[in-house]
Amino acid sequence: MTIETEPASTTTQAPQPAPSANQAVAACCAAWSSAYNAVVSATSGPIENRNKASHNAAEAYRRAMPTLSGPQSIGDFIACVAHGMLVEAISGSDGTKLLYAAQVASTFYRTQTPKQQSAA
Repeated sequence: MTIETEPASTTTQAPQPAPSANQAVAACCAAWSSAYNAVVSATSGPIENRNKASHNAAEAYRRAMPTLSGPQSIGDFIACVAHGMLVEAISGSDGTKLLYAAQVASTFYRTQTPKQQSAA
């Protein structure tokens, strides 16, 4: 029995994420792609490039995520976490923690009176 394998990719470009209707997710994906491409173009060795590039890109993705500063940004944050988990920019265990933080923030904002929300 012969098992055929695909040849290893030698591309130096990041996989391009699908366009997103959510601007926050699009910003996170753009940050990921930019960081990935910067590392790949600045280093040599395809395996080392991909490992370092993926690590740096995941950090850039998380840094680009919106703050948990209100209902709209909490929704955008959740969308970024979910998408990040889907494309493996965020690990499952980190994603769980981030979603819990979003849940806490959401609960906090729901329990505030309008006067308290404008002061926050």
